Amino acid sequence: MASLFRAYNRILNAHPFKTQVVSTGTIMLFSDIFAQQVVDRRGWKGHDFARTCRQALIGFFLVGPTLTVWYRTVDRVFTGAPKIALLKKVAADQLLFAPPFIALFFTVNGVLTGMPPKHIKEILSKNYIPTLITNYKIWPAVQMFNFYLVPLYYRVLVAQVVAVFWNTYLIWKAHDHPHLESDPEIAIVSD
Repeated sequence: MASLFRAYNRILNAHPFKTQVVSTGTIMLFSDIFAQQVVDRRGWKGHDFARTCRQALIGFFLVGPTLTVWYRTVDRVFTGAPKIALLKKVAADQLLFAPPFIALFFTVNGVLTGMPPKHIKEILSKNYIPTLITNYKIWPAVQMFNFYLVPLYYRVLVAQVVAVFWNTYLIWKAHDHPHLESDPEIAIVSD
């Protein structure tokens, strides 16, 4: 395990942005597998591999790059007395970043699934507020730890380790729409 961490650290130091993005995409891929196999209990015959690929793409091209840039920005903008800077970072993360990012996640997931805008709006109105409330129960404490104790280049990894469970929840909420699947107007791609 120590040699794996050393190898990761070498790659992270050489290519911080790429490493954080690839780590996030990989974790999103495994989060979807976990969501389908453990939460939904689909079994491998019922596993939606297209959905797993979509979640990995969201991790590689949306979540990973966005978090990497966000953490760098927050670290650069909020400086000064450590405890005050910490509170500002967590407040910015939870008030400026989390609300639009959750909406963006649901929207991108719906678009990639092939949902028409009308159904994406239904998913957002059903799941956005409960998801945001759940976010506020988990992430402020995680981010206090992350921003205060974790060096900048490891913050995405720490957040994504916790996010295995958060991503599983998000993915589950994003695909929690059985009433839409019976709607003849909607063409949900392999869901």
